[in-house]
Amino acid sequence: MHRITKLITVVVACLVSSCGMSGPKQSDAYGRLLTKTRAALLAKGDADSLAAAAFLSSGAPTNDGERLSLLARAFAMEPTRVNLAWLYLQQCIAIDTCDPKPIETRLHSLDPGNAASISGPLSRASRSSEADEQQYIAAMARSESLRHLLEFNHSRPHQCEDES
Repeated sequence: MHRITKLITVVVACLVSSCGMSGPKQSDAYGRLLTKTRAALLAKGDADSLAAAAFLSSGAPTNDGERLSLLARAFAMEPTRVNLAWLYLQQCIAIDTCDPKPIETRLHSLDPGNAASISGPLSRASRSSEADEQQYIAAMARSESLRHLLEFNHSRPHQCEDES
């Protein structure tokens, strides 16, 4: 299991365990714990710690840019990590001012079968004119994951047919 997965698991466990907290005293204690944990992760400064720290925020839209910046730094530190590229891409997609194309290209070069690397081109092509249909088809053809999914679905008996 990658270190980032372990860190995110610990963070999620902390968040889940705090769900039962109520009242200002517990809320303040949780806020202090969150701030202290995030500061420790930022101080450690390795790629996994930066990625985990990116998700330890209030979730307010004003934090999206900082989250994206932390994920960009983490990915720059370890540019061959598919999981970091995927996290970075997902955050970029959520921000209107971020151009996901370079991240999609990098993710595709790291993991050509990963359908996440073509989801953006597919989405953009489907919203475009008919002239972009070839781009859409080419993007679909590049995805081994999509190919496996289509083969799996084609090989299964269809439940939708009238069985009377």
